[in-house]
Amino acid sequence: MQHTALRSSCRPFAAIQSSHRRPYTAQAGCSSAVGSDRKDEVSLVSTSRRCALLSAALTAGALARGGPANAGLLQDITKNVVRPELGSTDALVMMMDARGMLYELKDLAATPRDSRERFEARRLLPGMAKRIREVGQAAPVVAALIKGTDKERVVSEQYGGSGGDNASTDAVYAAIGNVVTISGRTIRKEAQAQPELSEVAIEKIDELLAKVPEDSKQKAHDFRAQRRAVAA
Repeated sequence: MQHTALRSSCRPFAAIQSSHRRPYTAQAGCSSAVGSDRKDEVSLVSTSRRCALLSAALTAGALARGGPANAGLLQDITKNVVRPELGSTDALVMMMDARGMLYELKDLAATPRDSRERFEARRLLPGMAKRIREVGQAAPVVAALIKGTDKERVVSEQYGGSGGDNASTDAVYAAIGNVVTISGRTIRKEAQAQPELSEVAIEKIDELLAKVPEDSKQKAHDFRAQRRAVAA
């Protein structure tokens, strides 16, 4: 797990813990914009598009449980709302950051229900959800990268293709839908109490990232390392 340091307006769950369980949790934030260290490459998504993407990811999670019958609708959900200026490296960084936040949530869910850690971490849940839900923006771009290019044209083509082409992203959406509420504003109560839900989401992200070319993943790792150095 790569260590990440994010600019944040709220304390991470790790800061509440008496000891850091992972390098990631030591400095992870929960309310910053991914890629803020390179503003010339990453622009903010409009509110309307952000809402559309969030709705798409959460709806896809529900539809993915319906099997082949929902394949056609599932493939068209994110068409025309994929963020065209989101590059493949940015998308990979977002996926890795979300995975790191899922590790924090998994740690939180493993604490006793009446623990002080859990009580104090409640205010961090919206920030965690914000980070995790960005998978909805990143997954289609990563899927297109796996297919061979990160152009928006190919992303649109992919979501008009056969249902089998999107099995990995569908699984990611379904897993994230079990963690983040349908509004996307906070973490589901089930995910707050069951570490297994975060673990499944981590596994699905790992399965998708495993298909990404190594050179592309290395670029994302290098960027995250540079970001840590700047924040140090």
